[in-house]
Amino acid sequence: MVVSEDKVTLEVALNKAGFGLYSYLIASLSGLVIISVACIAYGTTIIIPTSACELKTTTAQRGILAATPLVGLIIGAILWGYLTDVFGRRFTLLISLLSSATVNALASLSVNWVMLMILQFTATLLASGQYSQAMTILSESVPMAKRNIVVILVGSIFLLAQGIMAVLAIPIIPLTFSYELPSLGIYWNSWRTLLLVYSAPSIISAIWLYFMCESPKFLYSKGRNIEALDVLKKIYRLNHLGKKEEFEPDAVPCSLNVTSLLMVLGVGAMQSVVNALISLVVDRFGRRNMVMFVTSLCGVCGVLVNLIPNAITSAVMFMVFLNGIVTYGLYTAISVALFPTYLRATAVAFTMTGTRIASFASIQILNALLETNCEGGFYVYSVLFACKDAFILNCFYFLTPDAKRRVL
Repeated sequence: MVVSEDKVTLEVALNKAGFGLYSYLIASLSGLVIISVACIAYGTTIIIPTSACELKTTTAQRGILAATPLVGLIIGAILWGYLTDVFGRRFTLLISLLSSATVNALASLSVNWVMLMILQFTATLLASGQYSQAMTILSESVPMAKRNIVVILVGSIFLLAQGIMAVLAIPIIPLTFSYELPSLGIYWNSWRTLLLVYSAPSIISAIWLYFMCESPKFLYSKGRNIEALDVLKKIYRLNHLGKKEEFEPDAVPCSLNVTSLLMVLGVGAMQSVVNALISLVVDRFGRRNMVMFVTSLCGVCGVLVNLIPNAITSAVMFMVFLNGIVTYGLYTAISVALFPTYLRATAVAFTMTGTRIASFASIQILNALLETNCEGGFYVYSVLFACKDAFILNCFYFLTPDAKRRVL
């Protein structure tokens, strides 16, 4: 039985392909890719204190080790965005996953902190485009009606990623084994093992991705219409397993405190739940409005943290303040909606790069404020967070053509 023999646009064809098994598979894979890039880019934050004794790092050296991966993320994101738009989402993501996992695994053999820094920088550079690559191929493989919800829900996994990293570290970091490797002059111990474990999600993601399809929108934008049609047929078949219909459209310290790690997991879980709740109402209220509401609320709560004398209430305000990071997924959804297929990965990469530059600068500023005026840090960043997004988004809204305003 043939569903339709009429010519349709690619977007309509993707809607006809439906939302089912393939959609769940690509969404789950995208979530695993996000965990993979987090393990490589932010694994250093767990490795630094556990490796301090063996590598004999000073406070300054540990600070450099913590900041170096952010530099890799900043430098590599735009390059990977360009390569993704030129060579395809699936191919470049495969290369990124395999190469970053290999270099990250090699970092487990570091003989000193400089070697660890260089290898971690290289691994992060190679992994820097994975978030935008995964979100792009996801958004281009699901129907428009489900796109907002899926992108935001998968984006929430990023908020939970550091908690997952902590869960992986809890059984490994306390291990006391130490095996000498005379040829390298090092001892194989728990933190080196953890680096290997943090490479595993990338390897699993690469194997999984090998069996998935390229984005049909990318293939169509490159004039590879027959391939795009074949991909749409595969998506349709998996999304409609058990049905006889065919799809034929003519278109296409030296140890970490376990309690601290559990707290990281708890905060990540809370942020993921909040992000999931936002995904349920974002289509009704709009992404721009949700960003302004969240940033205003979190900014006000950040200011109140130091003004409220009651410790419990202050802690609640701080927990609300931490949820400001959920705007990360909303900005990604806005970028995905605003830009055409041939620029989409680059646009998302620019968004990520801006975030990482701000993160790098914020770490340095907050580090200085903690020494001189801790409360000032809350006031400065809370006020900026509450005001700047509303101003920027409103300016952006009025500068956007009418045809595009509805996606905001």
